[in-house]
Amino acid sequence: MKLTASGVRRSRLTLACVNRSPNLALVLDQIELDMPGVQPLSTRERLQLWLGDQEEDTPEVIAALMILEDDSSREWRVQLYFDVEAARRPFESEDGWLIPGGDEAWWLYEEAERTYLHGLFVASLLCAHAACERALAGSLLDFASQLDPRWQRWGLTPLAEAAARFQIIAPDLEAKLKDLAERRKVTAHYKPPLHPNSVLSRALPPPQPPEVLMPKAEGRPLEHKDIDQAYREEAMRNFDHAVRAQVKRIADVMREDARFGMQTVIELLGGQHGHSLIGRI
Repeated sequence: MKLTASGVRRSRLTLACVNRSPNLALVLDQIELDMPGVQPLSTRERLQLWLGDQEEDTPEVIAALMILEDDSSREWRVQLYFDVEAARRPFESEDGWLIPGGDEAWWLYEEAERTYLHGLFVASLLCAHAACERALAGSLLDFASQLDPRWQRWGLTPLAEAAARFQIIAPDLEAKLKDLAERRKVTAHYKPPLHPNSVLSRALPPPQPPEVLMPKAEGRPLEHKDIDQAYREEAMRNFDHAVRAQVKRIADVMREDARFGMQTVIELLGGQHGHSLIGRI
């Protein structure tokens, strides 16, 4: 037996096999015997011990790191899965979705979904936007003679307006598509940080500087020179907390943008708009 830093008794055989084997499969598939008084190592613990004994970045080492990363984010990614599932459920069809815009439209939708499930919200937003553009452009082919000769270069907003004009989509979906275009625009094209639609401006205001966050005395902020070290440290802790909270709020806005993108592209491709749209092609 061996006593670990946490005081848990481990099997010598377990530790020896984990540390000395260069074979990742052996580490993952190792049998843990049920022995009285001996707590078996979890897969994460076995991998961490094994990685500590490796000296090179071999494919198996990278695979082990990926397994650990996957394990640490799995619970969060399950939540993201249910975001997509909630958007998709109302549009389930036994016949599937017939999507205009070529194979690329479907690929873009799949990439939007996959990247969302892995928390890559900017990539998901851009792919959802592009999938909508291709699907709308494909639906307008039948009306090409009635469109501006340059219509194939249009972005999402004019495509949505044209689709609504020909009653391919309803006004409420047109509004959502225009909203999606604006959310994508401030991400893909540079806008000042405080632009009305920027991620930063849609999160809460930026954190205040340390002087503003300083503790108060006698109903007024203390002058910077009058604050002792303890007060300075408290103020910096407040400032650090405010910065962390702001970063989280920005991440929440990015997630909401990507979720809105998924909801919109699913409604376009899988909703009644999509089915009636297919019938026109």
